[in-house]
Amino acid sequence: MAYIYVLAAITAVLSVVVVALENKGILAIKYVLKTVASLCFVMIALLSMAKGGYDNWKILVIAGLVFGMLGDIFLSSNNVVADKKTLGVLTIAGGLFFAVGHVIYVVWLLRFVEGFNYYTLFAVFGMPALFVVLSLLKVMKAGKITPLVTLYAAFLGTMLMGAINVYVFLSPEKIASLILAGGILFTTSDLVLAYYNFGHTEQTKVKYIYMTTYYAAQILFALTLLY
Repeated sequence: MAYIYVLAAITAVLSVVVVALENKGILAIKYVLKTVASLCFVMIALLSMAKGGYDNWKILVIAGLVFGMLGDIFLSSNNVVADKKTLGVLTIAGGLFFAVGHVIYVVWLLRFVEGFNYYTLFAVFGMPALFVVLSLLKVMKAGKITPLVTLYAAFLGTMLMGAINVYVFLSPEKIASLILAGGILFTTSDLVLAYYNFGHTEQTKVKYIYMTTYYAAQILFALTLLY
């Protein structure tokens, strides 16, 4: 069991290191270490399932993590690939991998418990409303793709809704807390990433927030397989 937590600690440390390397322009090493970090959360999931036993829902979590890992690898390829045409293909592939991973997580969370608390719908409407308000206040400047970003926010809110709903029905079980924390961290990561990408790329320290929360979320989702 200890080796699982050691891997989790290594992943968390690497999430900080990769940002430091990126900010210093050491991109090739950053790419390798980010790949290792993403591979680590997949390994955490596999080892956790070996410890906690097999269940059908765990395959969904592993699939979500694998697609997340592939998204990390492909979207970070700009650190090591110079050819623009090749990079364009890799970037599109990375985006698709991430999208599939998100969809898998939503399916997992919505199917994880039989009950549904309608109050959790606030997340589905609250997230896009937040994006709209931040756009109107010029905190985020997505420009022409604001409608698309708002739609994505609704999808992100659906994932958060699923995590909250699981907690409502399974609390105080440990797995419920892991899922809720993971959902909140995942949402926080994407929200901060949007803030950074849409008008605040000069604030390089913000990268530490969205990167560490992203890897923390993936670690927590991987650890759910212990139960």
